[in-house]
Amino acid sequence: MTSETGASAGTKPKSPKSPKSPFFPSWTPSRAAVQGWDWAARWWPSILSAGGGGGAEKSATLTAADLKVPTPLADVALTLCTMCLGVGSIYYVSYLANIGILDREVLKLSLSLACPLITIVSYVAPTPMVIEAVLRMNAQRLPTLVFQSQAACNVLGIAYAIQVTNAAVLMTNMFGLACQILFLAGDHHATASSAHWLWFCFKVSVCLNVGIYVFACQAPTQLLGQCISVFNIILYSAPFANLGSILRTRNGSYFNSVTTCCLD
Repeated sequence: MTSETGASAGTKPKSPKSPKSPFFPSWTPSRAAVQGWDWAARWWPSILSAGGGGGAEKSATLTAADLKVPTPLADVALTLCTMCLGVGSIYYVSYLANIGILDREVLKLSLSLACPLITIVSYVAPTPMVIEAVLRMNAQRLPTLVFQSQAACNVLGIAYAIQVTNAAVLMTNMFGLACQILFLAGDHHATASSAHWLWFCFKVSVCLNVGIYVFACQAPTQLLGQCISVFNIILYSAPFANLGSILRTRNGSYFNSVTTCCLD
């Protein structure tokens, strides 16, 4: 009994093996360091779940979200880069045709077939937007100025086609004018709640017929060409009327992407 007690008294308890560092194998951490690591492993998840790390996670999330928000300088830079790429691609294709890498005749034939089709697609592109406005009886997002400018351009195009006797230009612009009349009628229906239709029809008929007659029969071709250039500039700059609302709300639904791409 005494020997067992002495043996047990003389025997020292074995200390747990301390973990070795993978970076410094010869270094052995102290017992206090091991206990500190164990305490951190047990209590750190509970601290995070109790809210100690929630603020850090939230702030990190907000910081990432803030970094994703484009600044005005980034918007300007992206716009300029897009414009430079678009203009550069046009000049590059023309340059390839001039030096003979692209066949000039094939390029002309491709453009002569693609341009009328793209123009027709641009005429019908606002149809879903107009249908939605009519169903909701809300025309706030309709680009009415674009419809009016496009109708004026179609009138001038019809007059030019009559003067130069070009059936393809005539048919394309007549189709476009018909689309703009339907879009303006939908805008009037959503705005005026199906009221004052007689005045709307009279105004549209007089303006379109007088415009076609004056520019097709009375105006010289040079003046007609200048008017076409002016109204095309107005047409292309008309979507900028909603630019302020788009930049304030970060909502691009005021722009019709298909129409914009086809016009470009």
